[in-house]
Amino acid sequence: MRRFLLAPALLLLSFIAPAQNGATTTKPADPALVRPEQVTIDGVVATVGDAAILNSKVDGAAAGEVRSLEQRQGKPASREQMAFIRSGWLRRLIDTQEMAQGAKTLGILPPAQVEQAIRQRVEEVVTEQERTLGSLPRLSKELMQSHQTWESFERDVRLDESAKLAEQLAVLGRLQFQRNLFITPRMMRDYYRKNRHLYVYGPQSRLAAVAFSPGSDAEAVMVRAKAAAEQWRERELTAKELATMHKGIAPELRELNSVTEDSRKNGSLQEFMIDFALQNPAGTVSEPIARESNLWVLKVIEHQDGRNGAFDDAEVQANLRVQLERLVEAFLRDQALRRARARTYVWTQDELR
Repeated sequence: MRRFLLAPALLLLSFIAPAQNGATTTKPADPALVRPEQVTIDGVVATVGDAAILNSKVDGAAAGEVRSLEQRQGKPASREQMAFIRSGWLRRLIDTQEMAQGAKTLGILPPAQVEQAIRQRVEEVVTEQERTLGSLPRLSKELMQSHQTWESFERDVRLDESAKLAEQLAVLGRLQFQRNLFITPRMMRDYYRKNRHLYVYGPQSRLAAVAFSPGSDAEAVMVRAKAAAEQWRERELTAKELATMHKGIAPELRELNSVTEDSRKNGSLQEFMIDFALQNPAGTVSEPIARESNLWVLKVIEHQDGRNGAFDDAEVQANLRVQLERLVEAFLRDQALRRARARTYVWTQDELR
């Protein structure tokens, strides 16, 4: 018995002894005996009832928004930006789970009927995917390439369809027979009064400009400016590209992106620029315009005509009803989500911090 107890101690001394003798190196450990480092593959960032939301699911949902942000700003997203985008998508995924789990407890249809409708929808989606890809093996291959299994694919489809069904029952089901009760003439008039700027406004344009300085050879510069104007009519060029090709200057004023009648008040743009922008359709290019010490070539990039939509106009009435229906739908959707939240326990990873 003592032999077995002494063995570990002797083994320990065999490693300690070289250090006591002043040795600075040790014999490398046998790779077969070294424990590999643990690598985290995935993790749970939230649970909704008995369903888990994985870190990879949040990353996948947020990927598109992250790419768009990085393309706009021309550099990788910062840690703060990533955290903000991820938190928004995590909230959406939690909302989807809550609505899906609340589908059977809305009280609008019996749970058995809701389950039957969900199963039918899942089968329809799977069949449609098979038809789109051409065959069941092709669908299986696509799932493997996206690191999904049949079980996870059907689970995701069931989740989405359950949430959609819950929303339809809670929102469209109530609006189907009571749509006119939700929207009253007083609501329409109040909405018009608060949002009158959406129906009554002046023209608005987005303008681009290139300036040429005559210098000592005004005639040569005029020829160059006319050539630039002609080329701008024929080709889709930015003001900067045109200025580079013809030795001009393209001012990048923020005010050029939103030219309205109010632009005359702040004095940031010259009157001839405002007149040209508001009086011409999109795509119009001016002849060289001499102002002060420059020759200017202008192009209207976008143009929107003004509008004077009165409350009683049929088009305005139709738009008011559409806008109010959207607000009512959002209100009913929020009510349904609140009811689902009240019946669902949610835990997030932040609660551990």
